[in-house]
Amino acid sequence: MPEVQEAVGSGGEEVVSLIPSRHILNARGELTPTQILGKARCLACGFSALVAPSAVNPKGFCLDIFVDRLAKGESVSIVDSEGACG
Repeated sequence: MPEVQEAVGSGGEEVVSLIPSRHILNARGELTPTQILGKARCLACGFSALVAPSAVNPKGFCLDIFVDRLAKGESVSIVDSEGACG
């Protein structure tokens, strides 16, 4: 994702930043830097979902699903390390 970060003028620190608050920006109808980056990546590569580092939990990840990009019949399942769906 570094090439997309560079293209949209973003950096790794910004991807996991809690500032600005997504709640405030989204309430104003604005996207956060991470939402802009995700949208750019989705549009550039045709992805319907992506995994990103969590700003809240440094050991965790976020799964962003672009539901309007899902192909007909496409679905998402979360599988744990033992292969169980949740």
